[in-house]
Amino acid sequence: LPGHAKRVVLSRGEVVVFVPYAPRTPYELIIQPTHTRYLWDLGSAQSVDLVYALLLALKLLDRTLGDETVYTLTFHNSPKEAEDFHAHVELIPVITDRRRVRFSRGLERSSGSYLLDTLPEDKAHELRTNLEELVRINLS
Repeated sequence: LPGHAKRVVLSRGEVVVFVPYAPRTPYELIIQPTHTRYLWDLGSAQSVDLVYALLLALKLLDRTLGDETVYTLTFHNSPKEAEDFHAHVELIPVITDRRRVRFSRGLERSSGSYLLDTLPEDKAHELRTNLEELVRINLS
């Protein structure tokens, strides 16, 4: 993601995991294979990279938010006429601990406009730090 490196959490082969520019929750992640409009067009290497990145993202969010976090997982393919759309997976934690993050309120739910009191770059940094710890623990 040129110009957006501060929001990238991890990459694996041709798959990148990042916090979106305008996330709906502080730890929302996008898992995106590069240059792919349809997930069913992925080759075997890209499919393995996608699954690996998704599993690592889930482990990372469990480490960051707790093992009992519930997620919304959504797969997106390109609409027929969209030339510049990239297939991707959205991983959105459903956060229920009021001490960790701000809950969505009536304004967010009724308008579809989400207000966050954190920067996506800060959450990406936190996740990268936790990723380093997770990898260090699994390697030792």
